[in-house]
Amino acid sequence: MRIAISMGDPAGIGPEVVVKSIAALHASSPDVRWQIHGNRDVFARLAGASTIPPTVEWVEIPHPRSAEVRWGAPDAVAGKLQVDSLASALDTVLEGRADALCTAPITKAAARLAGFPFPGHTEYLADRCGVRRFVMMLAGPRLRVVPLTGHIALRSVAASISTDSVATALAVTVLGLRDDFGLSRPRVALAALNPHAGEAGMMGDEESRILEPALRRAADELAAAGVDAELRGPLPADGLFAHFAPAAEPPRLDAVVCCYHDQALIPLKLLHRDEGVNVTLGLPIVRTSVDHGTAFDIAGRGEADPGSLIEAVLLAARLAAPRDGDRP
Repeated sequence: MRIAISMGDPAGIGPEVVVKSIAALHASSPDVRWQIHGNRDVFARLAGASTIPPTVEWVEIPHPRSAEVRWGAPDAVAGKLQVDSLASALDTVLEGRADALCTAPITKAAARLAGFPFPGHTEYLADRCGVRRFVMMLAGPRLRVVPLTGHIALRSVAASISTDSVATALAVTVLGLRDDFGLSRPRVALAALNPHAGEAGMMGDEESRILEPALRRAADELAAAGVDAELRGPLPADGLFAHFAPAAEPPRLDAVVCCYHDQALIPLKLLHRDEGVNVTLGLPIVRTSVDHGTAFDIAGRGEADPGSLIEAVLLAARLAAPRDGDRP
């Protein structure tokens, strides 16, 4: 299984966690073949690339000023390297020279300096793949969440969701759980926006006005396509995540679609701080990523935990297997 790895922002912890992940997985997962898209000079100076086994494939991302990259200092050079690395890794997957894409974290400000017009990885990948229906899922061993909105102010959330967008997210989540994760009857809950799911309109009407119609619309779309699924909600978030509390029995839900960033990410990181994986559903390719940022505050200290990237690589290999005709 060939996994194309983009280096992320070289001024952050991306190269470090790539090197650490290879060290952790190279012997224990011999079926995973690494393909690093990065700048050798940067890796050698900032991440100890000399420890990478010679069997790992390199795709060089050149830059005449790569020697200027420093830890914790995002700039246009680092931005250009991370954008070119991402484009190169994606090209190999789209061209069939790798089976899945796994991305290290980028710095949006540095990418913007390099002319990157997208708010993040996900939108860029969707644009390159020519898809309009996609979602970002954060997945751990017990909990999977899909945030309907991303990095926006909380006061803007209600105006940023619609019946159409919620119904689309629900349908894409169900199809991703079926097609990528191999679940025959996905069980997906929709978290309410307001406390107590609005308390019959006393605390807000988004549940009755937006979320309930979206659930019905998604259910109708899936049924018309012959997709078997269980949709629940909108459910008050304060009780919903109790379904995933550590216990002997498995969770009774397969994923939760959430109205805003922190509603999704707080429980995910409480349960799976170093195990969470970012998965893009709706793409014609497999793409996973870490669920953390570039961590400039610890870049260069050797303290970065590679756990999320390790899980991202393993999940990418597992999700790509059925597309390669070999479901594990």
